[in-house]
Amino acid sequence: MGFMYFLFVTGVKMDLGVIAKAGKKHWVIAIAGVVIPHIIVWLVAFCIREFMDPELKKFSSIGGVISAVVITTFPVIYSVLRDMQLLSSEIGRVALTTVIISDFLGITVIITFEAIKQGESKMINALYYVVSVLFVSGLVIGGIPQVMQWINRHTPEGKPVEQKYITATLLGVYLIAFATDFIGAAIGNGPLWLGLAVPDGPPIGATLVHKSEVIMNDILMPFSYALVGLRTDLFAMSTCWSCLSPLFALAIMGFVVKLVTIVMAASPIINLLYDPTKPYMINKKRTIQHTIQESELRILACIYDQESVASLFNLLDVTNPTPNSPFTVFAIYLIELVGRAAPVFIDHTKQFEDYWDTNDEAVHNAIKLYEEVRTDCITMNYYTSVTPQRTMYQDICEIALLNKVGFIILPFHKKCIEDGNDFATALLRPGVQSANTNTLSHAPCSVGILACKDASTWGTLPTRVSHRMHRQFAMLFLGGPDAREALTLADRMVGHPDVSLIVVRFLASEYKGDNEGERKLDDGVVTWFWVKNERNDKVVYKEVVVSSGFETISAIQSLNESVPIDLWIVGRKNGINPTLLEGLSEWSDNPELGLVGDFLVSNDFDTSGSVLVVQQQVLRDQRASPWACY
Repeated sequence: MGFMYFLFVTGVKMDLGVIAKAGKKHWVIAIAGVVIPHIIVWLVAFCIREFMDPELKKFSSIGGVISAVVITTFPVIYSVLRDMQLLSSEIGRVALTTVIISDFLGITVIITFEAIKQGESKMINALYYVVSVLFVSGLVIGGIPQVMQWINRHTPEGKPVEQKYITATLLGVYLIAFATDFIGAAIGNGPLWLGLAVPDGPPIGATLVHKSEVIMNDILMPFSYALVGLRTDLFAMSTCWSCLSPLFALAIMGFVVKLVTIVMAASPIINLLYDPTKPYMINKKRTIQHTIQESELRILACIYDQESVASLFNLLDVTNPTPNSPFTVFAIYLIELVGRAAPVFIDHTKQFEDYWDTNDEAVHNAIKLYEEVRTDCITMNYYTSVTPQRTMYQDICEIALLNKVGFIILPFHKKCIEDGNDFATALLRPGVQSANTNTLSHAPCSVGILACKDASTWGTLPTRVSHRMHRQFAMLFLGGPDAREALTLADRMVGHPDVSLIVVRFLASEYKGDNEGERKLDDGVVTWFWVKNERNDKVVYKEVVVSSGFETISAIQSLNESVPIDLWIVGRKNGINPTLLEGLSEWSDNPELGLVGDFLVSNDFDTSGSVLVVQQQVLRDQRASPWACY
């Protein structure tokens, strides 16, 4: 039972569609990894055949043993890639595609040798076997997908698959296992074929994996291995070592030849595609501050659900794209990988591929609507990435790197949903906090995290006919690269006709404790900003001298009480002087926002305004910068 369900779940996770999309390099590696070891080990087998046991001497037996040790199975490679967090990497995709092709070839070889074994007594038996295998496998692969698609169509959007369908499918594992065992095709082939016939991913594939994986991994499989161990007598090998030694020779030779072959065919590709010492960070500046305002700004907008779409696009809108300063936006819809093994990456500008997801249609429509509204100043590129949560940041950073993005916008991992009593309840986006943290650590450009405390403020998409609403923004300047990046972004926003801006610069008394070099850079950016906007009635600039973190918080609260703020903008790192935030370190619950950003999104700070936390690009040689610890 354990092995049957293990093979079934493995089949559900596998996507045979990758075979049709596989490139030349995948086929070269897969064929080399199957054919060359087979040829070499067969030659070794003929050389030592006279020392073999009579049963092992048979042509079919030798072929079965060689096939078993030469073929690398999908579950092995998938588990390794998953544990090493390489599923979403280019080398991970190559490995998964290659092993699926290898398994496909391997199953064909195994069936061939089994047919030879069946025909040892009568050749007609081999024909009966082949016809039976083709009939059963064709019935499963050809008929079951239609049934599963019917179940998917009759499952309401956002609802789980009905339990009766899940139960019937899981019971079907026993029926197909009996059928394949009855025709001599081995009891494990049927569950594998049935799993391959089930569409991977949600709703039916994901539900089947979710319902069966825990009991299979934690109960059935441990008992399966325990039974194998109980029935194995290691000491019995000493009594028949002469008949076992050729078997061990074949197994060892098969492993060695397989390893050497794959290394010869795969190593150059691995060296080309994967360099573990090379992070996404680069030494070329890709920031808002270093982008000329009358030029194109490239932005990557990350989307996790419907709630994050409107807020992200409203932020794009108030950042003030114009025909003279256009935006190229790369919107990536990130979906957790469930019910399948191979990650999916879809570039919707180059290919059309549907992936079933409850938010998929709404996200597509929202992106199309926004593109239509802003077609004069925004160019949209849309991607879908189905990947494990802990490797989502890799796709984000990869797209940002390849497309020379200057700014990444990430939704905060907490979202506020209003209930009927006008109270807001914070709900979590699972896995998003770790994805955001990893993106901040590896991003090849600047990053902003947008937290919306009141969905009504940022909850609708801008349209040409929508009512124009004046918005008051506040930028809190504590100094350092992140503050300079945030101020440059705020300067773009104030160009929007409906945006007013208050900039508050916090200073220590007589500049005690300042990083002198960073303060000079701050002075330059602040002077540039003020000279540019001194005649702008929508801009207010203030300087506040504080001597502790509590005075800084008091100044922020006073500003909040004096005027309603729709958006708070702040740098992520804590400035150039630890005095400004002294005594506040114990308040931090969300370190990815920094101390001030964390305070602004907390329930202790009474505001309905959203919060944008900005981190300027960290260059590769700036990891150990002396001010980074503040």
